[in-house]
Amino acid sequence: MNKIALIIVVTLIACGCNASPKELKLEVFDSDPSDIRFKATFPEGVELDGIHLRYENLGKRWLLQLKSSTGMRLTSAESNKSGNTITVSAFIELVSSILTEVANRKEVSLNEIQLDLRLVSEVWNDSVYAVKESAKTNSGVVMHKDKSTGFALLGAIQKSDLLVKTCTTLAKYSYACDSNPIGIDPIAFQCPFLNQDWDEIVGSVDAGIHEAMSFSIVVATN
Repeated sequence: MNKIALIIVVTLIACGCNASPKELKLEVFDSDPSDIRFKATFPEGVELDGIHLRYENLGKRWLLQLKSSTGMRLTSAESNKSGNTITVSAFIELVSSILTEVANRKEVSLNEIQLDLRLVSEVWNDSVYAVKESAKTNSGVVMHKDKSTGFALLGAIQKSDLLVKTCTTLAKYSYACDSNPIGIDPIAFQCPFLNQDWDEIVGSVDAGIHEAMSFSIVVATN
């Protein structure tokens, strides 16, 4: 069968009797049942394409991937430019819509949600702040896998509303966050900052964090 596209419209009723409904449109492409692709269009005109719910044979896991390295692209309908972010609320609505779509697919059992560090604005802003604050007390020069800034970054994600709300959402679909819910690689920095004073990180808009940094929310196994 050729590519199948399903469109799910989730209506979000805003507070206030005169408020007009907002809609998240989710398109589903499931010609390959082991690699389901989604495209989401948010009410503000932001489009998130290349979202994958993919079965990993090696680890025998289902991974929900929202990463540029796996094909995700975030664009604004007005500017058609990449580099935007979404809010925690938008992310939660997206995850909920995807879980609703696959709820009746017995072969799907979510094990992990992977996302770019820059995807969700609140998480990104908190991460940049945490890394900058940690860098203020660092000596020596900037290097990959620095422990103090790495722990600061991990702490920012662990304390985020995103994690709390994602775990709450997972529970509605009979899932739960793992006891160690955050997985992240050692911190990496953009090449121009390497071997520079840590003051360069403090003064940078994005704390010099490498564009490819991502993290995962680990789902408990039953």
